[in-house]
Amino acid sequence: MVELCKATGDDCGGSSVDKEFLQIFDDIVGKDVMKSLAYEEVDSYLDLCRSFETTKRKLEASSIRPKVTITFPFFAIDKLCKRKRDKEFETLLSESKYSQKITLKNDKLIIDLEFMKSLFRKVIDRTIKLIRNTFSNGKARDITTLLLVGGFSECHLVQEEIRKAFSDKTVISPDDPGLAVLKGAVLFGHMPNLIQSRFTRRTYGRRIKPLFNSNLHDRSRLVVEDGEERCEGVFEAFMTANESIQVGTKVKVSYHTIRRRQDKINVAIYVTEEETIPKYVDEKGCRKIGEFVIDIPNPTDERRHGVVQFTFGDTEIKAKAMETESKAVVRAKLNLL
Repeated sequence: MVELCKATGDDCGGSSVDKEFLQIFDDIVGKDVMKSLAYEEVDSYLDLCRSFETTKRKLEASSIRPKVTITFPFFAIDKLCKRKRDKEFETLLSESKYSQKITLKNDKLIIDLEFMKSLFRKVIDRTIKLIRNTFSNGKARDITTLLLVGGFSECHLVQEEIRKAFSDKTVISPDDPGLAVLKGAVLFGHMPNLIQSRFTRRTYGRRIKPLFNSNLHDRSRLVVEDGEERCEGVFEAFMTANESIQVGTKVKVSYHTIRRRQDKINVAIYVTEEETIPKYVDEKGCRKIGEFVIDIPNPTDERRHGVVQFTFGDTEIKAKAMETESKAVVRAKLNLL
């Protein structure tokens, strides 16, 4: 099994819709009231979230009912409203911008269907855009079947919109799609060699301190090391994004000391998801994922060398470093999850 394109993602999960829903209550009663509900009335807060989760999964675009009914913890919220706002929840609702879209009936909220669907719009649009972008690149454009997995894919509205957007594809929604992700993780744990190649999601590089070149480097980064002018914090890529690599792909990178009697070499690894490879490690989008040290036993005035071998293709980068003269080995693992 091989990947056809690099794994991508965006704010496309069901939790994004949950935020949109909870924002309604923030707007009606205030963030402090909802914070108190979450900390003081935990069961009630969880009841509210569970009630929305149930409604979220059953919601359909073609529903003949113009309203959606949600049970919510009225007494807990109303009590907090009276304490913190000196008003009942019903009064705050009637004074809010949602008064024409949401009504209160006993311990239930009656919500306009079109307004409820609008909470999903941004997330569904992002999901469809992400899928289309995937189809526009490389071998993925020949895919004819979509498999919807994960808890959010249980939502009928999401299924309907994706089927509508990709009417030329076969869209499959399996039973228990939420469990499909867990089952896949278990299978991968038992058969880690199931995936033979992956696409790199990011560009990986190291922090170096090369000799200063006024035509290439910023003057503000000039430092002097053992009498030599060098440039601080330069990013040098050794694996670029969107490359198809076999599991176990090895990349060797050489290091050397830059000072006399230097007793260690710092190996700092950075990643970036920006399309343009950064010039320096502190540029926007560039971050450090790990650092380790190659010790130099019996340091001398002579330049000492080290080699670091990075192993790619798994869920982590494995690094094996060796000081050339002494053959001393250092190992490290850099998590990619």
